[in-house]
Amino acid sequence: MAEIGGDVRTIAADVTDEGEVAAAVAAAADAAPNGLRIAVACAGGSTHMGPLVTTGADELRSVLDVNVVGTFLTIKHATPHLVRNGGGPSSPFRRSRPCSVIRTWGRTASQKPASTCW
Repeated sequence: MAEIGGDVRTIAADVTDEGEVAAAVAAAADAAPNGLRIAVACAGGSTHMGPLVTTGADELRSVLDVNVVGTFLTIKHATPHLVRNGGGPSSPFRRSRPCSVIRTWGRTASQKPASTCW
């Protein structure tokens, strides 16, 4: 990336912890020379891979915390930064916007793309 004039930084956070997400988004926004211009919420996974009948409620809650709550928290805390830079969900111009990457396994009935941007 440096060869083409770009700069990449990584920031680790537990997406189920709102404080960590808020701090990570703020750190990303502070590090960006022109402010935060894009946010991609793509954390996801499961610790249980088996039949539905063997899945416990705690295992389901864990998956929902990462896949749903983590996406919500990322978009929630990124949006004010994106709006300040002329975009976000409330902007008709949408030059800056959050995206959620939705993983798909196998076949799906939906004809929509596997990512959603607001």
